Amino acid sequence: MQRADYLDHSRSSDELEKLGLAWRGHANIGRGMSINVVPFLENEVPKLLPHFALIPRSEAELPRNVALTSYDPTRIEVRENVYLAAAQEHPKASFQLWHEFSHAVLHDCQPKSLLDGVQERILLTNSTDMSVEEQADALSMYITVPRHSAESIRNLSEIMYVCKVPYAVAERAVRTYGIRQKRKLHPHEIQHLLTREEEPY
Repeated sequence: MQRADYLDHSRSSDELEKLGLAWRGHANIGRGMSINVVPFLENEVPKLLPHFALIPRSEAELPRNVALTSYDPTRIEVRENVYLAAAQEHPKASFQLWHEFSHAVLHDCQPKSLLDGVQERILLTNSTDMSVEEQADALSMYITVPRHSAESIRNLSEIMYVCKVPYAVAERAVRTYGIRQKRKLHPHEIQHLLTREEEPY
């Protein structure tokens, strides 16, 4: 199932990386490797975004989304099982909240246009604008896997473990930063990592 997507003005990789490092600085993470997203959202973000709130919801209250961001005031609503898993630093649940947080700081107004299906792919390819979902994924990666961490670790599975991120995020960081890995994973190792990620919260 394809996510509904919007377009917003394009942001460069440098812009998003600097913003990611700035948020790490606000949280006093600095060069630390990982941060628990739940205390960060509940305790640190409201100091900088007044009226911000992280709100756990039952599955009945959020039947179509595991998490969503709304504005005015800015809040992230998240299914309770995802909230609890993220509090325990489950990589997939944590990244879901980082993704929503990225929407909160990047997309605080109505984006330009709602697109779907083939039209979405064509317009995103030919537009100077950028998918808001792509922006949120990129900023989340820059926050959770900063360049200095990836360059010092240089191993995809260790990046996953140390930075507490899913396989796709670690793999994207390796590609984005041009990391030459100490050892590439075999296909069966990748499959094992992906299988573990699919375990229920």
